Amino acid sequence: MEAGRFGRVASLYNLLSDCGAFGLSTQEAQALIDSMLGVVKGWREFFVSHNVEIRSIDMLEQAILLDCFYRTEPVEAL
Repeated sequence: MEAGRFGRVASLYNLLSDCGAFGLSTQEAQALIDSMLGVVKGWREFFVSHNVEIRSIDMLEQAILLDCFYRTEPVEAL
């Protein structure tokens, strides 16, 4: 799903790059993202507490909140 000027890139800079299309200021968009991150950051502990198998959690970890998500600027083209 495209959510910014950089297509489907899963990063803060992309989410904030075109937040006006959703009727949000940068500050409003950042507040929403921060709120969602507050929920998602505890995903691993939540899954463990609900007896999800560790191997399943390890597989999901490869897709949830990768370090690249926190980038605030695009990586320069090679």
